[in-house]
Amino acid sequence: MIARMARPLILVVVIMLVACTASVPVADMPSPTAVVPTITPSALPTSTTAPTVAAPTAALPTAALPTVTAVPATKVPVVTYRGALVGRDANGAYTLGDPAAPLTLTDYSDFLCSVCRRHVLTVEPALIERYVVTGRVLYVFRPVLNHGAASLITTAAAFCAGEQDAFWPMHELLFERQGEVALTRDSDLPALMRSYAADLGFAIEPFDACMNDGVAQRLAETLDAEQRQRGIRVQPVFEIGDVRLVGLQTLERFASLIERQP
Repeated sequence: MIARMARPLILVVVIMLVACTASVPVADMPSPTAVVPTITPSALPTSTTAPTVAAPTAALPTAALPTVTAVPATKVPVVTYRGALVGRDANGAYTLGDPAAPLTLTDYSDFLCSVCRRHVLTVEPALIERYVVTGRVLYVFRPVLNHGAASLITTAAAFCAGEQDAFWPMHELLFERQGEVALTRDSDLPALMRSYAADLGFAIEPFDACMNDGVAQRLAETLDAEQRQRGIRVQPVFEIGDVRLVGLQTLERFASLIERQP
């Protein structure tokens, strides 16, 4: 019985809900109003410059630089004799002393000349010490070939010694042993020169090669021929500037000529 009474009540509630829903048309419902914010002109940024973007500051890797090792300059060995610089002039003649010395003393000599020997063993050392070592004089040796094959062989030996920076020691030794050289046959002189080279501690093979190739002999002959054209045919002869002295000279004579030079 209660169920029968409830049905009309439910029906009434449904009818009321439908009526309420249909009473307000969708078109008559007000549309929601969108609120748009007002932008004031002064609020806008006045600069049109694009903002600066900072570049990244990440550190770049540093490449390791190679280590540079300085190469030392090649030094030309300085060769001296009795404290004076050893050298050669433009003609190939051997010199002693400073090439820039204000005065040149040229000695024209022969290794078989006995008067030349006296000069070399007595006067020449004092000249070297007083004037050559001090830079006053450049001393030059030029050969005079007045004793045949012996002159040529001994001069070639001195020049070949010069190829090993030892012209002046051989020059002195040849005059010291002049008596032995004079008593030796020409055919045996090359062997004697070789023994002198060994005594002075030379490298023998280069010395032999120099003696055999003929270059030293030709240089001796060229120098001898050149000075003969200038009237120098005896020995010893000395030239100091424009002064020519013939024969053995005292130290005092050389000194008087050297000292008067400016």
